[in-house]
Amino acid sequence: SWPQDDFLPYVAYLGKEPPRKPRDWFYDSFLFLAYGGAPSGTTYIDGPSNKADWEYYLDQLLFREDRALAALEACIADVEQTLGPRPKVPVILMIPYPSRAQNDFGDVDGDGQSEDLSQPADRQKVVCWCVDEMLRRWKQIRLPHLTLWGFYWMNEGIGPHDEAIVRATAGEVHRQRGVTPGLPMLHPFAEGLPSASMHEHNPRKGAVSRRLAEIRKNMRRFALIR
Repeated sequence: SWPQDDFLPYVAYLGKEPPRKPRDWFYDSFLFLAYGGAPSGTTYIDGPSNKADWEYYLDQLLFREDRALAALEACIADVEQTLGPRPKVPVILMIPYPSRAQNDFGDVDGDGQSEDLSQPADRQKVVCWCVDEMLRRWKQIRLPHLTLWGFYWMNEGIGPHDEAIVRATAGEVHRQRGVTPGLPMLHPFAEGLPSASMHEHNPRKGAVSRRLAEIRKNMRRFALIR
């Protein structure tokens, strides 16, 4: 989980000569991910993580007082003293992968029963709990320089066994948007799209256009956009 100083070379373009003072704004948005490092020893991208792992991600890797989101907020505020104000910076937060291999996740709804992620209803319950918890915490902290732009499906893939949970996750986010307008969307990865093909100079623009159209079609298929 990054402290404030780690964000500085990404928030601002720094001069080459010491002291390296900010000369211009740099990245315009930030995606917060955690591949591994769960207390249980598993990974967040595809491992059988549990409730304690997810709470560690929320407590220590996202909403810790002096790290991550709070550190990015403080860094932007400091750089503004040199460069002046800038528009709010969008951030995207990952949703850890609810692995079907985890049959003792922990109780998220207070019924005294540990959720079994091999069961579709429990997978959906856990993801909805996570989304609700991130939104609750976001509303409780003061991050005037940041705006919550979306959630990221951490597994970075949608296999046949994940189609239902991705649709359910998108549905929960859409439901939250209906309750509170202005809330974010679920952002998928661009599966199979080489990063080089996004550059303007790439000669395969027709192939890129077709691939983007295919991605948009699949996004509608999984209810990621409406």
